[in-house]
Amino acid sequence: MTAVVLPASPGPADQAWQPVDFGGFLRPPLGGPVQRLNRLGNRWSVTVTMPKMEGPVARQWIALLNLGLTNGVQWTIRQPDLTIGAPGAPRVSGTGHAGTLLPIIGGSASYVFRQGQWISLLSEGARFLYMIAAQTTLNGSGAGTLPLIPALRVPPANNDTITVVNPVIVGWLNGAQSASWTIDNAEHFGLVFTIEEGQ
Repeated sequence: MTAVVLPASPGPADQAWQPVDFGGFLRPPLGGPVQRLNRLGNRWSVTVTMPKMEGPVARQWIALLNLGLTNGVQWTIRQPDLTIGAPGAPRVSGTGHAGTLLPIIGGSASYVFRQGQWISLLSEGARFLYMIAAQTTLNGSGAGTLPLIPALRVPPANNDTITVVNPVIVGWLNGAQSASWTIDNAEHFGLVFTIEEGQ
C-alpha cells in the first residue's frame, strides 16, 4: 500500500478509537458456559473529527482524503497529556517472534514505555500499530520486552524499526463518507473520517 500521508496540521478536534476484533463467543444453545474464541489479526480503527477549517486548508484535506479513498492513508497519532521523551532508536531484537511480547534493543537506557502508549512497527514495508499493555522500563542497555495489544500480526525481522515519537496508523478509509465534507453558514468546512488498519 502506497498510502496518502495526511497533513500534520491542524490536529484533530476529537478522536474515537476502537479495536477491530476478529474473535468471537461460542454460546451453547442449552445454557452451558460461554467460551471466547480468539483469532489472530486484531487491529485498530480510529474516527477523527477535524476542527472547522477555512477553504484553502480544507480543500487540501478534501483532495487528500479522496485520493486516500482508493490508495489508503497514513495519519500521525496524537497522544494528549503524554510526554514521549527521548526513547532512542528502538528496533526488534531477534527473529521468530509471535504473540504479545516483542523483545527490543536500541532504546534509551531506562526509558519507560507507559501503559496505553502507542508505537508503530515497520516490517516488510508495512506499518502496524500497537498499544503498550503494561508499563515497561528498559534496562541500562536500552533493551527490554514490550507487552503489546493486539498480538503481532506478522513475525517481524531482526532490526525492524519501532516508531515511538510519532507513531502512525496506516489503513483504509471506511467508505465514501470519510471523503465527504460539510460547509456551514460561516463557510467553514467540517470533516470526519475513519481509518481502519489494512493488515
